[in-house]
Amino acid sequence: MSAYFLSMYANRYKIPTAELDEKFTKTLQAKTGISENELSAMFILLKNWIQGPAISDAQLISFHNQLGSLL
Repeated sequence: MSAYFLSMYANRYKIPTAELDEKFTKTLQAKTGISENELSAMFILLKNWIQGPAISDAQLISFHNQLGSLL
């Protein structure tokens, strides 16, 4: 789901997704109108999950719900 989310925005808005940093967040926010706080929260989750060994079912459900609200 996270790969789909990132590729969708990369393709739609022509934004590279290699670095999920503050610059990326601000650019995506400006192009989509999604609040910076929502995007920052989503990317913090993504970064933690990419770096971590596994995620729980509850975390996956939370991510899915957040993702649905941003699409």
